[in-house]
Amino acid sequence: MNTITAVKTKPEILRRLSQIDVTDVHNASVILAGDPAVIFVGEDQFLPRLQSYLELAPALRERVADIDYVDLRFDERIYVRPKKKAEHRSAVVRPDAGVRRRR
Repeated sequence: MNTITAVKTKPEILRRLSQIDVTDVHNASVILAGDPAVIFVGEDQFLPRLQSYLELAPALRERVADIDYVDLRFDERIYVRPKKKAEHRSAVVRPDAGVRRRR
C-alpha cells in the first residue's frame, strides 16, 4: 500500500498532514499542521511510523521543546534534532525505553 493510500485509511491522521515531500523516494518526509518539526519516515511503514510519532510527540516535546526534525527510519530508535540555538544536545529515543540524551 503506498503512502497516500495508507493514510486515507486513517482520516484523523490525514487531516493533520500539511506537507509530504517525496523528492527522495527512499526518504519521504512529513510536516503536520500545527507542528513545525520535519518527520522523516523513509520509504516504507509510512503510517505506522507516523502513528508512532503522534503517540510519542508529547514526550519528545517535554525533552526537546523546539524540534528541527524527528527521524523515524530506524526501527529501534527515534532520532530527534533540536533547532539550532546555543548549546543543545540531540535526544535518542527508544520507543520502549523512554528518552535519553546524547551529545
